[in-house]
Amino acid sequence: MQSALLPLDLEREVLEIAAERQPSTVLKLMLLCRRTHTWLEPFLYRTVSLHSNDPQDNDPEYDPAQDAFYRVASSKPPSFLARGVRVLLMNFAYRWDEDKIKRTSEALLRCTNISRVLLTSHRRLGSPLNTIMFRALPLSVLTLRRLSTFMLESMPDLVAEQALAPPFRFLTHLYALDREPDAVRRLVPFVVKLPALTHFAVSTDLPADILEDVLGKGGCPHLILFVLLSYWDRNGIKARRWAEELPSTDPRVVVAITYEWDAGVAEETRTPTLWQEAEDFLQKKALGLIEKDCFWLGDYANASNQMGYAATSYYTDSNS
Repeated sequence: MQSALLPLDLEREVLEIAAERQPSTVLKLMLLCRRTHTWLEPFLYRTVSLHSNDPQDNDPEYDPAQDAFYRVASSKPPSFLARGVRVLLMNFAYRWDEDKIKRTSEALLRCTNISRVLLTSHRRLGSPLNTIMFRALPLSVLTLRRLSTFMLESMPDLVAEQALAPPFRFLTHLYALDREPDAVRRLVPFVVKLPALTHFAVSTDLPADILEDVLGKGGCPHLILFVLLSYWDRNGIKARRWAEELPSTDPRVVVAITYEWDAGVAEETRTPTLWQEAEDFLQKKALGLIEKDCFWLGDYANASNQMGYAATSYYTDSNS
């Protein structure tokens, strides 16, 4: 007897859940039949990564897949990218010509369901493109959950009240790439007003007063984790000093290093991630497996360099 077919709406829901949880299966699922191709093609654009315009610029991150993004932006109905794009990564370390800026700005207007955004120059210096392209986002309709950027470049006129605006009302994870304590000081009035913020990272060490402004009374009301994250810190020398000289004993603080330019918005399907490893570190401290005065996580993405923290003798004592 022939088995009953699933109703189309249920079939679609099942396939979309599979595509969401296992992105590597999307291409295979699209080949099942014409309708699955139509349903699942937008999932190919769940994460859009935009780099330099020309592979001859020797951008090591150049991905020809970005050309497909521009093609569908101009050839598909607006709903296509609205259904597809959830994570947007833009890297300005290499040349973006005027045509690329224009095409990107036009395409972004169709990406109305982005929840994670990264804008970076990938280097120590920022880029004026942070401002231009952040303003090109359809902010009035976005509900951001995770954001990683040079905040004062992306939003040079940032004021505290913007924290309650629709794009930031549900922001839970923020990685401010600004690398000067004074820049972070300017961000604090905005950061502490973010109503949903639970995870915050900055790319610099901070004096006691700024740490207190973020962590103390009147600071972020729901903050679980505050990471001082040193980017491309060879051998971790600088970050180790941050941890050793940290002017705070707040258990939510973690000091780490990263070589991942998208650390703040990496999807959970990639492991390890900054936020998960830092959370695990705090949990081990709470269980007494790491000394309470240790704040050094190290290179969370490299297990051989990660275990620089001091473990207690808990297991030794309990098993002796």
